[in-house]
Amino acid sequence: RTLEVGINPTGCSARAIMELPFEEDMASDLEFELGALAGGDMAMMELPAAPRHLGPWAKVVAVACCLGALVEVTFLLKGDAVKAAVQSDVQLALLDRNQAGSKDACLAVECSTSTYKLHASTPLPVPLVPSLDKLGAAGHQELQDFGYKYVKGWSVVGADDTDFASWWSKDEAQSRACVISFRGSDSLPDFGNDHLSHEGDLFGLPVHAGVAIELIPLLSEMLPDLPRVKASCDTVMVTGHSLGGALAQLFTLIINSKADVLKAGFKVDSLYTFGAMPMSVVDQKNDQAEDGCFEGALYFNAQRDSDGTVRVEVVKGPGVGAPAMKPIRYIKKVLLFDVEAPIEYPCGEDIPESVEAYGDSNMHDFRLYALRLGCGYIGGVQLSRLGQ
Repeated sequence: RTLEVGINPTGCSARAIMELPFEEDMASDLEFELGALAGGDMAMMELPAAPRHLGPWAKVVAVACCLGALVEVTFLLKGDAVKAAVQSDVQLALLDRNQAGSKDACLAVECSTSTYKLHASTPLPVPLVPSLDKLGAAGHQELQDFGYKYVKGWSVVGADDTDFASWWSKDEAQSRACVISFRGSDSLPDFGNDHLSHEGDLFGLPVHAGVAIELIPLLSEMLPDLPRVKASCDTVMVTGHSLGGALAQLFTLIINSKADVLKAGFKVDSLYTFGAMPMSVVDQKNDQAEDGCFEGALYFNAQRDSDGTVRVEVVKGPGVGAPAMKPIRYIKKVLLFDVEAPIEYPCGEDIPESVEAYGDSNMHDFRLYALRLGCGYIGGVQLSRLGQ
């Protein structure tokens, strides 16, 4: 049978979770067909090869995003799966499905997405997420729709790679809030540096060598504008996705260090990252806070296997330096799941060793972060919490 799920055209997308009794041969018979029946440029995350086993039930999660008007999504069950779906239940998880994320977290994930706009890097054979530049452009436009001003971008252009950071601002009451965002990996050179995980040096800090290689040229571009950031901004948020999240952490450590090696003269007030790589072996606190903690959070998509094992993406990956390299310790770390409540580790506490590396490959998609945070979808969807 066919289950049709209507979606508000102004919402443009949704997440649907289907629960049905599990049969061993169901995986080969279960087919999801996601169609943009009203047109639009649709990008769909890849589904796992088979449903996850959760006791006697299989929970299959399909995520659809679009950059146009997606009005309806069709879920098509074929073969034995039709017989198995006697008690099937479809639940739409729209903008209010999860309140794990604050308004600031939603702003941060949107800004992180916008950095992928109009990148000039050589396309990868298998991109990290589909249509990075289109999604980045959508995020860029949505920020402007919510009253944020694109102040400036800093670029380092190579033969087959462009690294990028952006500066956004918005006047709020009698203050001006600013956001500095770093782009993640979008080229083969970036991926090469992601895996250059031996210890390097950045202004005396023992850090991930590849991340330092990425950050130093960007700092050279940003340095002349730091006095302007100081003069223009009452608060500064720093954010990034993937490699951009590691760059955001290092930038924040440098800016907030009492040594102030860049002579910036301002502080980072909050830090938000999504799927960030580990970036240092140092256990440095926030010199600008009495308790040594950074405001904000490091978010990581996670999954729980049928045996209860929790797996988290990227940050535990040995290929990018774990376990020797770690994220900032003195900030809240949050693991985001499909259906269970987020797990939080407070400032000063590491993600425990019992949490293992990796899970489904699509967990790195920044659109999934926006959804699990309860922000809505990026790309054709206004993130409702930005308007609060």
